[in-house]
Amino acid sequence: MLDESTATPQEGEEKKAARKKAGKKKAGKKSAEKAAGRKTGEKKAAKRKTARKRTAKNRGASEEEVRRRAYELWQERGGERGSEEEDWHRAERELREEAEEEETDVP
Repeated sequence: MLDESTATPQEGEEKKAARKKAGKKKAGKKSAEKAAGRKTGEKKAAKRKTARKRTAKNRGASEEEVRRRAYELWQERGGERGSEEEDWHRAERELREEAEEEETDVP
């Protein structure tokens, strides 16, 4: 194997081209992995949305009712970001408790 210092200019250029080509392959692989991760994230978001619909229906409250109550809770907190899931779960819990109270009140 030739040392780069003793290699001809043409051999040096070939090595540079080979390194550049290898770098492009790595970059292409990273982009593919990144795109796959994004798809996975989108799938997870869709699953959460479907789960919300199912849980809201199972508890007697529609998704729209939960959404409205969560929005009211958000407004009560002053519209600060960062507790959306907490508002959603609290809204579900409150609506579920209201539905349970109505069931026990009916003779």
